[in-house]
Amino acid sequence: MSIFENLHIFIRQIYISSFRKFKITWAILASLFLLSLSQIPNLRFLVMLSDLLDKDFKTYQQFQDLNANFTEENQVSVLIKSRAGELSQKQHCLIINWLNQVHLKQFDILRIFSTYGLKQAVDSDNLLKVKPILIPKCSEDYNPEEIKKQLETIAKSPSGHILTNKNSTDVFASFYMGNLSDEEASLLGHFNTKAFEILKESFNSSVLQKDNQIQIEWVGIGTYQYYLQKAYEQMNILNII
Repeated sequence: MSIFENLHIFIRQIYISSFRKFKITWAILASLFLLSLSQIPNLRFLVMLSDLLDKDFKTYQQFQDLNANFTEENQVSVLIKSRAGELSQKQHCLIINWLNQVHLKQFDILRIFSTYGLKQAVDSDNLLKVKPILIPKCSEDYNPEEIKKQLETIAKSPSGHILTNKNSTDVFASFYMGNLSDEEASLLGHFNTKAFEILKESFNSSVLQKDNQIQIEWVGIGTYQYYLQKAYEQMNILNII
């Protein structure tokens, strides 16, 4: 007999025995199932590089220091534009008011970087003042050409290629979010999914629901990690089914 024929006979014997000694079979299956359940706390579907790295690596601490200084791992950003082509003053002020309402502690945000944060020195009444380039005061009136010039000034700055597009019509906001503590971390690691969801809901209620001409796109490493984590959650539900 060939090895495949012997294997076939062996499998058939196991199959027949499982019916003849079904109590033993169920006992073995139950034991294996309980053993599998006991290992669930060790199961990880990780989305962050810091969770994937072994703490025994010689360069682990260097990576932690780098991440603490730049926090790129949890960066979520939003690109904002208008269906009309250019954002109006009213739309800019809606976005500015929302950014002013984003409390760092509430959303677990370490810092915010946006188009509206770029400032310049202005000579006013023999006093040198520093104020934002784009829409310094929403209480004043700005015509579209003036707003366009402000965005063009931003586009020419060292960070201009990030803060607006080539046509100087879009704006940008980036949020650097904190990690969950070890006690709060789940099977999916330390990325704070809830904080990102609260941030998105806040933008929807404060801006999008008040002006349906505004369009947005969430980008960044943290955004990718968020949707990857959501995919893992759906995969677990699918596995159970």
